[in-house]
Amino acid sequence: MLTLTGDGDGDRLGLRIGAEGWTVAEDPLPTAVSGGWTDAGTLDLDVMFLETPHRLALTCSLADRTVTAHWRTQPLHGGRLTSQRAPRGSV
Repeated sequence: MLTLTGDGDGDRLGLRIGAEGWTVAEDPLPTAVSGGWTDAGTLDLDVMFLETPHRLALTCSLADRTVTAHWRTQPLHGGRLTSQRAPRGSV
């Protein structure tokens, strides 16, 4: 199990990546993560925010020491990553 933890706009989001399939987590928000190594130094991840239609692609480069992200499904509203959940009481 691999854990990727990052801060974005003051939010802390920990993503756990299992050996196979999707890994589901509930805290701090419901997500499912899948991905793997595309070469010895590049990790590609797909993050689904389960209470919304939003998906985020992450690429981690060990050589460059960078993480790049782009939305596969762009949120309708801006805001922090942890705001990508259904409003309380609507689910």
